[in-house]
Amino acid sequence: MRSVRLLPIFFMLACGSHRLVGTTEVDAGVDVGGTAEGPGIDASQGQDHGGAITTDGAVAPMPDLLPPPPLCPPGGKTGAVSGTASFSSPAGTSIIVRTPSGYDPQTPSPLIVVFAAANKTPSNMESNTALTTPATGRGYLVAYVDHITPGAAADVQEAADSVKAVTDKWCVDPKRVYLTGHSDGASMTHLVMLNELVEAAAVAPSASGLNVSNLSGVTCPARAVPIFEIHSSGDSLFPIAQGFGPDVAQWFATCAGCAASTGGLDASGCRVYSGCTMGAVKYCQGTASHGTWPTNRDTAVLDFFDAHHL
Repeated sequence: MRSVRLLPIFFMLACGSHRLVGTTEVDAGVDVGGTAEGPGIDASQGQDHGGAITTDGAVAPMPDLLPPPPLCPPGGKTGAVSGTASFSSPAGTSIIVRTPSGYDPQTPSPLIVVFAAANKTPSNMESNTALTTPATGRGYLVAYVDHITPGAAADVQEAADSVKAVTDKWCVDPKRVYLTGHSDGASMTHLVMLNELVEAAAVAPSASGLNVSNLSGVTCPARAVPIFEIHSSGDSLFPIAQGFGPDVAQWFATCAGCAASTGGLDASGCRVYSGCTMGAVKYCQGTASHGTWPTNRDTAVLDFFDAHHL
């Protein structure tokens, strides 16, 4: 088993009841994966900034132009062929998997794994993100993983093991595995990627509890994974002024060898970093509260995933 490194421990008070250890939210009766208003659509975030994203503005080779991955062996993948499957990882983490129409257990499909926010179940995350219909429409398997507190090495390993639990049961294209999540789920996305526990083709963390203080002294990953960082100016739990969101995107842009950012956000609230020598970095910002998944970014997230593969 690979050794898992944790980011520097830091503390932060929010709403008088939250303590952050590593990048985790330790909840004292408040659902930090949601808000009093409940999950919703951040209509103020603007339109999706979609399209194939590359490091230099060129058109990326789309996955259907690549050599097909090898077929899975007959009878080797026993996951449900259609509809929804609920099961648990070997350690007991609940997972829901949605299959695309026409899924074939011998033909590899791309996979999106969604890590849940604090106090959210796989079903909650499916409802809040609204990813299932557009993602399966593009041929993706979608796995919603129950909340795992990103506070210890064993927790980060369990998140990675949950991804493996899905790929063990369903025929997945190993060059097209993507990670996303909100709040704690976004923090877990960052940690799994930084520890290189899953060979992800791209990631899209939303409202992560990771900030630049956590990244101080952290070595860039050996492989710059394309990252679509999403945050909100209305996030009072992880405020942008305290190094969350755009500063984290800039850290990853530096790791990817991107040109220094000289402009602000475009009309849709996004920035695509240019001149990256490896990987790709995109940042989008909205105005909603912390608990709101940016539903209006779903198309852009899927476009980003479509454009990147190992």
